[in-house]
Amino acid sequence: MKEAVSAYHEEARLYYNGRVPPLEEYLRITLFSSASKLMVLTSIVGMGDVATEDTFKWIAERPKILRALEIVTRIMDDLRGHKLEKKRGHFVSAVACYTKEHMDATEEEAKEVLYARVINAWKDINQECLRPTPIARPLLTLILNFTSTIHMLYLDQDNFTNSKTNLKEYIRSVIAEPLTM
Repeated sequence: MKEAVSAYHEEARLYYNGRVPPLEEYLRITLFSSASKLMVLTSIVGMGDVATEDTFKWIAERPKILRALEIVTRIMDDLRGHKLEKKRGHFVSAVACYTKEHMDATEEEAKEVLYARVINAWKDINQECLRPTPIARPLLTLILNFTSTIHMLYLDQDNFTNSKTNLKEYIRSVIAEPLTM
Protein backbone atom coordinates (compact mmCIF):
# COMPACT_ATOMS: atom_id res chain seq x y z
CA MET A 1 0.00 0.00 0.00
CA LYS A 2 2.86 2.35 0.83
CA GLU A 3 4.44 1.74 -2.58
CA ALA A 4 1.19 2.50 -4.40
CA VAL A 5 0.50 5.66 -2.39
CA SER A 6 4.07 6.84 -2.86
CA ALA A 7 3.70 6.30 -6.61
CA TYR A 8 0.39 8.24 -6.64
CA HIS A 9 2.17 11.08 -4.85
CA GLU A 10 5.00 11.06 -7.38
CA GLU A 11 2.51 11.06 -10.26
CA ALA A 12 0.74 14.05 -8.73
CA ARG A 13 4.06 15.89 -8.38
CA LEU A 14 4.85 15.30 -12.07
CA TYR A 15 1.34 16.31 -13.09
CA TYR A 16 1.33 19.57 -11.14
CA ASN A 17 4.79 20.44 -12.45
CA GLY A 18 3.57 19.75 -16.01
CA ARG A 19 6.46 17.36 -16.54
CA VAL A 20 6.36 14.47 -19.01
CA PRO A 21 9.15 12.13 -17.88
CA PRO A 22 11.16 9.78 -20.07
CA LEU A 23 9.44 6.40 -20.50
CA GLU A 24 11.70 4.46 -18.12
CA GLU A 25 11.17 7.00 -15.33
CA TYR A 26 7.43 6.95 -15.97
CA LEU A 27 7.35 3.15 -15.76
CA ARG A 28 9.50 3.13 -12.62
CA ILE A 29 6.77 5.20 -10.94
CA THR A 30 3.59 3.89 -12.53
CA LEU A 31 4.29 0.18 -12.33
CA PHE A 32 3.65 0.63 -8.61
CA SER A 33 0.59 2.83 -9.08
CA SER A 34 -1.01 0.13 -11.21
CA ALA A 35 -1.56 -1.57 -7.81
CA SER A 36 -1.00 -5.02 -9.32
CA LYS A 37 1.25 -6.07 -6.47
CA LEU A 38 -1.33 -4.86 -3.97
CA MET A 39 -4.07 -6.85 -5.71
CA VAL A 40 -1.96 -10.02 -5.62
CA LEU A 41 -1.15 -9.49 -1.95
CA THR A 42 -4.77 -8.98 -0.95
CA SER A 43 -5.81 -12.03 -2.98
CA ILE A 44 -3.29 -14.26 -1.23
CA VAL A 45 -4.73 -13.52 2.19
CA GLY A 46 -7.70 -15.78 1.47
CA MET A 47 -5.65 -18.62 -0.03
CA GLY A 48 -5.02 -20.60 3.15
CA ASP A 49 -1.70 -22.50 3.14
CA VAL A 50 -0.39 -20.44 0.23
CA ALA A 51 -0.24 -17.35 2.46
CA THR A 52 3.07 -18.19 4.15
CA GLU A 53 5.75 -15.86 5.38
CA ASP A 54 8.00 -17.08 2.53
CA THR A 55 5.30 -16.21 0.01
CA PHE A 56 5.07 -12.64 1.28
CA LYS A 57 8.87 -12.32 1.28
CA TRP A 58 8.94 -13.59 -2.29
CA ILE A 59 6.38 -11.00 -3.36
CA ALA A 60 8.26 -8.24 -1.52
CA GLU A 61 11.29 -9.03 -3.70
CA ARG A 62 9.19 -8.30 -6.85
CA PRO A 63 10.00 -11.48 -8.77
CA LYS A 64 10.07 -11.50 -12.55
CA ILE A 65 6.49 -12.79 -12.88
CA LEU A 66 5.16 -9.97 -10.69
CA ARG A 67 7.11 -7.31 -12.63
CA ALA A 68 5.67 -8.79 -15.82
CA LEU A 69 2.14 -8.49 -14.41
CA GLU A 70 2.85 -4.85 -13.55
CA ILE A 71 4.07 -4.18 -17.10
CA VAL A 72 1.01 -5.78 -18.69
CA THR A 73 -1.30 -3.87 -16.35
CA ARG A 74 0.31 -0.46 -16.84
CA ILE A 75 0.98 -0.63 -20.56
CA MET A 76 -2.33 -2.21 -21.58
CA ASP A 77 -4.15 0.44 -19.54
CA ASP A 78 -2.12 3.21 -21.16
CA LEU A 79 -2.48 1.83 -24.69
CA ARG A 80 -6.26 1.77 -24.47
CA GLY A 81 -6.99 4.67 -22.16
CA HIS A 82 -4.50 7.39 -23.02
CA LYS A 83 -6.76 9.43 -25.31
CA LEU A 84 -9.67 9.51 -22.85
CA GLU A 85 -7.37 10.26 -19.93
CA LYS A 86 -5.70 13.08 -21.86
CA LYS A 87 -9.12 14.64 -22.49
CA ARG A 88 -9.90 14.40 -18.78
CA GLY A 89 -6.64 16.14 -17.87
CA HIS A 90 -5.20 12.97 -16.38
CA PHE A 91 -1.55 12.19 -15.78
CA VAL A 92 0.49 11.43 -18.90
CA SER A 93 0.64 7.94 -20.36
CA ALA A 94 3.41 5.64 -21.57
CA VAL A 95 2.38 6.60 -25.11
CA ALA A 96 2.90 10.32 -24.41
CA CYS A 97 6.22 9.66 -22.65
CA TYR A 98 7.51 7.61 -25.55
CA THR A 99 6.45 10.09 -28.26
CA LYS A 100 7.96 13.00 -26.34
CA GLU A 101 11.21 11.16 -25.69
CA HIS A 102 11.46 9.95 -29.31
CA MET A 103 10.40 13.10 -31.12
CA ASP A 104 10.29 11.37 -34.48
CA ALA A 105 7.92 8.67 -33.22
CA THR A 106 4.26 8.65 -34.09
CA GLU A 107 1.58 7.49 -31.68
CA GLU A 108 1.24 4.25 -33.67
CA GLU A 109 4.98 3.59 -33.45
CA ALA A 110 4.86 4.20 -29.72
CA LYS A 111 1.99 1.73 -29.38
CA GLU A 112 3.94 -0.91 -31.32
CA VAL A 113 7.02 -0.49 -29.12
CA LEU A 114 4.94 -0.57 -25.95
CA TYR A 115 2.92 -3.60 -27.03
CA ALA A 116 6.20 -5.40 -27.71
CA ARG A 117 6.94 -4.92 -24.00
CA VAL A 118 3.62 -6.55 -23.19
CA ILE A 119 4.54 -9.52 -25.39
CA ASN A 120 7.91 -9.80 -23.66
CA ALA A 121 6.22 -9.62 -20.25
CA TRP A 122 3.99 -12.53 -21.30
CA LYS A 123 7.11 -14.49 -22.26
CA ASP A 124 8.47 -13.85 -18.76
CA ILE A 125 5.21 -15.01 -17.19
CA ASN A 126 5.17 -18.19 -19.28
CA GLN A 127 8.80 -18.88 -18.44
CA GLU A 128 8.17 -18.42 -14.72
CA CYS A 129 5.12 -20.69 -14.82
CA LEU A 130 6.97 -23.46 -16.66
CA ARG A 131 10.14 -23.68 -14.59
CA PRO A 132 10.42 -25.35 -11.20
CA THR A 133 9.90 -22.96 -8.30
CA PRO A 134 9.66 -23.20 -4.52
CA ILE A 135 6.57 -20.99 -4.70
CA ALA A 136 3.20 -22.73 -4.53
CA ARG A 137 1.66 -23.34 -7.97
CA PRO A 138 -1.68 -21.75 -6.95
CA LEU A 139 0.15 -18.44 -6.44
CA LEU A 140 1.66 -18.57 -9.91
CA THR A 141 -1.76 -19.49 -11.28
CA LEU A 142 -3.27 -16.50 -9.46
CA ILE A 143 -0.76 -14.15 -11.08
CA LEU A 144 -1.25 -15.78 -14.48
CA ASN A 145 -5.04 -15.48 -14.22
CA PHE A 146 -4.85 -11.90 -12.96
CA THR A 147 -2.61 -10.97 -15.90
CA SER A 148 -4.98 -12.69 -18.35
CA THR A 149 -7.91 -10.77 -16.90
CA ILE A 150 -6.10 -7.43 -17.17
CA HIS A 151 -5.06 -8.17 -20.74
CA MET A 152 -8.64 -9.08 -21.67
CA LEU A 153 -10.01 -5.93 -20.00
CA TYR A 154 -7.78 -3.76 -22.17
CA LEU A 155 -7.49 -5.88 -25.32
CA ASP A 156 -9.72 -3.91 -27.69
CA GLN A 157 -10.63 -0.88 -25.58
CA ASP A 158 -10.59 0.34 -21.98
CA ASN A 159 -13.28 -1.99 -20.65
CA PHE A 160 -12.28 -1.20 -17.08
CA THR A 161 -12.76 2.58 -17.01
CA ASN A 162 -15.64 2.91 -19.45
CA SER A 163 -18.78 1.18 -18.20
CA LYS A 164 -20.43 1.27 -21.62
CA THR A 165 -18.20 -1.49 -23.00
CA ASN A 166 -18.19 -5.27 -23.21
CA LEU A 167 -17.26 -5.72 -19.55
CA LYS A 168 -20.80 -6.57 -18.45
CA GLU A 169 -20.96 -9.22 -21.19
CA TYR A 170 -17.59 -10.65 -20.13
CA ILE A 171 -18.72 -10.93 -16.51
CA ARG A 172 -22.07 -12.42 -17.49
CA SER A 173 -20.41 -15.02 -19.71
CA VAL A 174 -18.12 -16.16 -16.92
CA ILE A 175 -20.49 -16.03 -13.95
CA ALA A 176 -24.03 -16.38 -15.29
CA GLU A 177 -23.29 -18.63 -18.26
CA PRO A 178 -20.03 -20.48 -17.54
CA LEU A 179 -18.80 -23.19 -19.87
CA THR A 180 -19.99 -26.62 -18.88
CA MET A 181 -18.20 -29.86 -19.60
